[in-house]
Amino acid sequence: MKNYLRDKGAVFRQPQADISQKRSDFIPQAEGLCISNFLNQKWFVKTFLILSILLSSINEVSSQVACSPPGIELVDNPGIPALAGFHRSGETRSDTFYSVTAQDIDGGHAPAVVSHNHVAGHSNTVMLSGAEALVDNSISLGQGSLGSPANNAVLIYMELAKKGELDTLTFETVPFQVSRLHPNFRQKEHFLVGRKGSFLEGVNPVSDQMFLFESYDYQEPGYFSLKMGEEGILENYLLFPGDSIKVRIQDVAHRISFAGPDAALFECQYQMALAGDQRRFSRPSQMITDDAEKFLSRDNYRDRYLTAKNSFGSSLELVEYGKEELEEWMEQWNVPVAKLPEWKVLESYRDRISPEAYEILLADLIGNYRAALLGKFRNEMYGRAVHSHDSLLVSELKELFLEDLYEIDSFSPVLDFSSGWLFYQYEQAYLKALITNTSFSKGVQESYSGDLMANILLKFLMDKFQQIPTKSSFMERIAPFMVTADQKGQLEEYRSKYVSGIPIQDFLFEDRKGKVYSKADFADQLTLFYFWSTGCGASENFYQETFDELAKEFRDSEQVTLVAVNASPTAELWKRGLSSGNYTSDKLLNLYMGAEAQGWKSHYNIHMFPQLMMMDPKGRNLEILFLGQDAASIRDQIESALSVGGNDNVSSKD
Repeated sequence: MKNYLRDKGAVFRQPQADISQKRSDFIPQAEGLCISNFLNQKWFVKTFLILSILLSSINEVSSQVACSPPGIELVDNPGIPALAGFHRSGETRSDTFYSVTAQDIDGGHAPAVVSHNHVAGHSNTVMLSGAEALVDNSISLGQGSLGSPANNAVLIYMELAKKGELDTLTFETVPFQVSRLHPNFRQKEHFLVGRKGSFLEGVNPVSDQMFLFESYDYQEPGYFSLKMGEEGILENYLLFPGDSIKVRIQDVAHRISFAGPDAALFECQYQMALAGDQRRFSRPSQMITDDAEKFLSRDNYRDRYLTAKNSFGSSLELVEYGKEELEEWMEQWNVPVAKLPEWKVLESYRDRISPEAYEILLADLIGNYRAALLGKFRNEMYGRAVHSHDSLLVSELKELFLEDLYEIDSFSPVLDFSSGWLFYQYEQAYLKALITNTSFSKGVQESYSGDLMANILLKFLMDKFQQIPTKSSFMERIAPFMVTADQKGQLEEYRSKYVSGIPIQDFLFEDRKGKVYSKADFADQLTLFYFWSTGCGASENFYQETFDELAKEFRDSEQVTLVAVNASPTAELWKRGLSSGNYTSDKLLNLYMGAEAQGWKSHYNIHMFPQLMMMDPKGRNLEILFLGQDAASIRDQIESALSVGGNDNVSSKD
């Protein structure tokens, strides 16, 4: 079994109350928590997750989504598009209007201001961040041998309390997480159809459906989500190989209960998520405006605003651009970690979860909180100042970042498992490149090392792929730093799947009548493949809201063929999805990716849906990423590809 922490005598440390303190201010705990007990007990436990869910409680349990608070931040500026999403003050989402984009061209850097919109269908798209060193620096991660699959297997047994037809649940496994915008290497969505239970199995035969899910993908700590359609039930939960958990979700009382050997780990994360939602809900909603008085003078806004402000319930807080907005932001930045209700929850579970789980969750907490703020600083405040040519504010923000906000920490190996800490360090590196007008990749190489450095470079590649003009050369430069199989696999996926001009591997897909299609059948056509899976709510919404419009438009085209390819585990599920009419229609060529195509499916990481791939008439890949684009943006990419025609230079985008 892999030994993550070779130094078994290492003592974990806890940050002082102020999360803005440097690592030197961290103090050792008096109890001196040792890791040896954790190593002896943790890794050989089998996993059973028993989940009883009453369906109509989905809206309640969706509080797990960290970036979906019930508040609002609006933008009142005639020249700037309003934010699309709601959020409480001090929190940020990716619905920002302007962002300054770092590009890394041949090792150089060129800042630019671009329009930036929220990515539809993704619940966590903000960059997350952290603050301090959480673990004694003497800790090092081992590279010991892996255990047998039986020891590492994650077994999830579930019960869904719901009468009527059998339902489909989505089990999302994320053993390696670098981005929350795009599918990660080995990230998969598994769609499971329930079966009726019986009283001999200890369940209610009238209402209970049963699910059994098994995964061998986790050899290290990773993340897991459970969804029904697009609604998150348990979202981005930390888990370990061998975790054993029972979960029951009750509709009438709107509560979730946990049991089993590792129940405390999931219970802790659930309670932390609730505490975070309560913190955001307790704050007034914010509206950013050029002139508060001018805004209130419209219609009867002032009366309505004052009535809500003086009444019990939710209220709106008007914040003006510039100094007032910055003061509000700094107030949130300087909140001590001990003042966060999520931290108090985590502390209450400290003796009930493993030391490593505690440290990763603490890193995620601080990371998520601070990265959201840095994302707002970069996208909304600094980006707006650059766009509006406010040189004084730009100078002030630069000085603030370099003197008070910028700090890096890459010396605590246990943090390599924390996605929140990665996102925080990425934001730090990205802002540093923007503000100092230096190379992003060179700055990362100078400031970081090991897995953290490699993952930051990968995150830049994934999240900014369409904005990197020299894609191939950038991937060549970062390739030597990719050490682990996951890092190498992620890089190779982008080389083979997303870079234009690379021949697409041949495939064998079949239609409903059994006819088999290969690349040769699409010669001399621009072909857009739409990959979907039965039971996937995101696929259903994407087709009905976006792809159906394109299907109608290109149905009789002699140059463009649109193909809907199903990737469900069985042909029966594919045909069920076809019959429903929710995911596709006869306006498209409908094909099934059978068992023979599993190698092709894995090569292109077709495990998250929906996905798009565009193939030119010569069978080469054309760059297209589904980022929540509307029909117009996809149409623009199709028309751009058509305008290139048979030009062999189609591969020269980078």
